[in-house]
Amino acid sequence: MRPLLLLLSAVLVAACSTPGTGPRAAASDASEGVVGVAQHLRVERLVSGLRGPTQMIVGPDDRLWIAQLAGGENAGTGQVVAVDPDGGAQEVLLDGLDKPTGIAWLDGALWIATPTVLLRAEGNPPGTPEVVLDGLPNNGRSNGTLTVTPERRLLFETSGRERDDEPWTGRVRCGCSIPPLRTSPSGWRPG
Repeated sequence: MRPLLLLLSAVLVAACSTPGTGPRAAASDASEGVVGVAQHLRVERLVSGLRGPTQMIVGPDDRLWIAQLAGGENAGTGQVVAVDPDGGAQEVLLDGLDKPTGIAWLDGALWIATPTVLLRAEGNPPGTPEVVLDGLPNNGRSNGTLTVTPERRLLFETSGRERDDEPWTGRVRCGCSIPPLRTSPSGWRPG
């Protein structure tokens, strides 16, 4: 697991680096373009052929789980795929999702953020997703990402609006390990 996290860190560093700043090694052939990498790191391609990846996590099986659009933005063909870090083999875990923009693993279930719904699919591999929250605001394109905190709480980020320029101020209550939350101009906070 640690080598995978180090590899992901290297990829993030490479992806976030700006050419011409800081110490750089020679261009890597790990991508179609030139990638600037700090000299003590290396970049290597783990997987190719993804179609619109939106978020990735390390799954409970130590594979990289990736949410992707897998088609046109409004096609309803979104997927969660698992990628073997040793060989790059891919397995579709879930498909037919509406724009999965966020995924997280918490309490034995995969959580999935879509434009207006928060889903939960129990088990490894995940079973059929069930709606946990419905009618969530969104920006017309996506909903946001999911993050599990060190305290084992699920953070849900959205750029949604309830109507026009008014921020969403509804309360979120869930019969799960997520504490009640409410929104405010300064963000999410316990309800």
